[in-house]
Amino acid sequence: ISDYDVGKTDDIVYNKQEQKLDLYRIANPSNISEIILYIHGGYFMRGTEENQYALDCATKFNAEGYNVISMAYTLQTELSYAQAMAAGGQTATYWWLNAVIRATNDLIDAIEFIKALGINKINIIGYSAGATMALLSSIGPNPFTQTLYGLKTPDRSVMHTVTAIAGSLTTPTDPPSEAWGFLDENSPKIMLWQGTTDTVVPSSGAQAIKNKYDEMIRSNDCTLNLLEGVGHDD
Repeated sequence: ISDYDVGKTDDIVYNKQEQKLDLYRIANPSNISEIILYIHGGYFMRGTEENQYALDCATKFNAEGYNVISMAYTLQTELSYAQAMAAGGQTATYWWLNAVIRATNDLIDAIEFIKALGINKINIIGYSAGATMALLSSIGPNPFTQTLYGLKTPDRSVMHTVTAIAGSLTTPTDPPSEAWGFLDENSPKIMLWQGTTDTVVPSSGAQAIKNKYDEMIRSNDCTLNLLEGVGHDD
């Protein structure tokens, strides 16, 4: 990472899909081998690595002694979403799983790229869609890696922490897909921030993740912050 100039480096290509990330490097980080990785939200259809939340994240954590990366990822079209939801059933389920897994595979590629920069501690912060991606990359062996969806297998040893803001491992489909069951002893420490009046990502999903960590006797590795009266965009 020291090969890059101090300051912001735009549009670093990190995978074969030519997805890009931005690096916010400071001169004297507290640990050159540790980084913050921010993943934007946008319902898997909107948003960029340079939205205001990403900029705020970079400003905050640069000031606290961390280098910061903000990443872009594969987005679906709003037309494809509208068509899939109108069709319903398996078509809607496939749209969600395809959108989430393609984006998460980009995240896993980004993790590999960041590892190659000499980083061995990645602290991932994701909002909404970005939070769901971060959580999905945290699970252990699962059916999604062996099916047509083709979820890649991440190196979880470099995932130091995950902070998930308004994200979930339960898809909004009928029936839901509940990937939280595949969290295991190698999943990273997780902090969850969830509004109780979030109608996009119900708080039951965050509670299920917390319950899973409790069942694994890892209560101290998962913190659930329920924000009373807070909605998805608050």
